[in-house]
Amino acid sequence: GVQTCALPIFAARTLIFRLGLALHHLPSAWTTLLEHEEIAVRQWIARAAVCPDSPKALVGAYLYVALEAGRTLHQVMHIAVSEVFGADWAWNASMGKLHRQPPRRQGWTLDKPKEQRQWLIPDGDSQTLPLPHDIQHVLSAAFARHPQASTLGDLWQFSESVVGCTRSVLRTLNLRLSTTILACALGDRVFHATGDASLSALIASSPSKIGRAHV
Repeated sequence: GVQTCALPIFAARTLIFRLGLALHHLPSAWTTLLEHEEIAVRQWIARAAVCPDSPKALVGAYLYVALEAGRTLHQVMHIAVSEVFGADWAWNASMGKLHRQPPRRQGWTLDKPKEQRQWLIPDGDSQTLPLPHDIQHVLSAAFARHPQASTLGDLWQFSESVVGCTRSVLRTLNLRLSTTILACALGDRVFHATGDASLSALIASSPSKIGRAHV
């Protein structure tokens, strides 16, 4: 069907409006991760990574990926462990990075005649997200214990529920925090850096049909 500009304009205004609420510290900006909250989360992640074999260290790695890839815990758990990448993020264990195809808006497909799709071909073959040494070390240690893991979620083999552990950690930092809020941080950062709400939505978008379960 014909795609109008109404949806991008609505999305842009929504992001700008939400960030405006956050900048004024209004309680209705419930999905915006505030600066002091992000600092606290990142500091906790760094402390947890000191013991790479612990459950909290792996929770910290999941939270880092949530912040940097714009994903909830539910979506992070479904990220593939693979050297082959597709439309969504995959973790390349040997290279220590997340990688995926450059994101496209819905409808920007390559199943069109060549003369109609030349401009759709991206400049690069992939988008990569290198992981810091401590996060990669935590994930690699878990992968060494469970080398058959096909997703990041398969790395969790502790008796405690990953959802319960993650929720407990976030609530010790701030009662309102969830990985749904963390997942919004990427789009917010891109918008603050570029002022481009449409680009922010594109970079933080997910082609996956996996829902953003609230954790």
